[in-house]
Amino acid sequence: MKTSPVPKQVPGFTLIELLVVIAIIAILAAMLLPGLTRAKQQSLGVYCENNIHQMCLAWQMYAHESKDVLAGNWWEGEQNHDVGPNGLAVNWISGWEELGTPNTFDNTNTALIMSPVYGQLGSYVNNPKAYQCAASRSLCLEGKQPYPLARDISMSNFMGYNSDITTGYPNFSKLSLINGTDFYTHNPFGPAQAFVFIDEKDNSIDDGEFLVEMQTSEIANIPASYHAGAGLVGFADGHAEIHKWLTAQVLLPPQFGGAVVWTGATVKDQFKTCAPNNPDLLWMRAHASYAVR
Repeated sequence: MKTSPVPKQVPGFTLIELLVVIAIIAILAAMLLPGLTRAKQQSLGVYCENNIHQMCLAWQMYAHESKDVLAGNWWEGEQNHDVGPNGLAVNWISGWEELGTPNTFDNTNTALIMSPVYGQLGSYVNNPKAYQCAASRSLCLEGKQPYPLARDISMSNFMGYNSDITTGYPNFSKLSLINGTDFYTHNPFGPAQAFVFIDEKDNSIDDGEFLVEMQTSEIANIPASYHAGAGLVGFADGHAEIHKWLTAQVLLPPQFGGAVVWTGATVKDQFKTCAPNNPDLLWMRAHASYAVR
């Protein structure tokens, strides 16, 4: 009787060999993940930079079609959803967002930025996501569901035909007033230096006005730093850039990472005192307005 040959056994991996392979995979993953994270952040940065650029172009188009007059930016009118006698918006947006207050209608109502009844720029920008920072992970509660804020960007308080007057510093009511040269200081101040839009930290944002303190040593509204410690800024000439922030008053959590649902009504990052030479405050001042002598 012929018997089948016994198959030759192939030796398997030893425990030590398996551990070595696992260790190598872990090392490779640790080397690759930071690069993948940076690549993701860079792609989000490009996306948000394009959004701010589109907002700057919309802002310019509005002025060109409004006899040089800039879109409105009065905080109290935005809070009260003010409408003109013609039934149309008098500010670039309407609404007062409160990230930490659940069931705040203005938090998620895109009509306040897109409808011509409430927002002057909505008809120039077809995508409501242009008003959002894709890197933001802060969420607000509506009912029991978390949602992102409808708007993460704000406009410089020095921009707008009806913006608040700051004594000693020009507020720009018309596009033509943003000159190519500042004759009052040694530094040029023109469309390429004057910021219009800025990413604002989600639990600092409320109205559409971003307040820059020109005389008090405090950062009143906090810029967002969700792009690895940086945030988007859009300028009067239409260009946008990712600006790196440097100081503790700006680099506050939440940063880029997992989603954070804010439910505490008292959570509000605003009016952070700082040194007179705080580089972030000085940068914002230098790109907001200039001292008249």
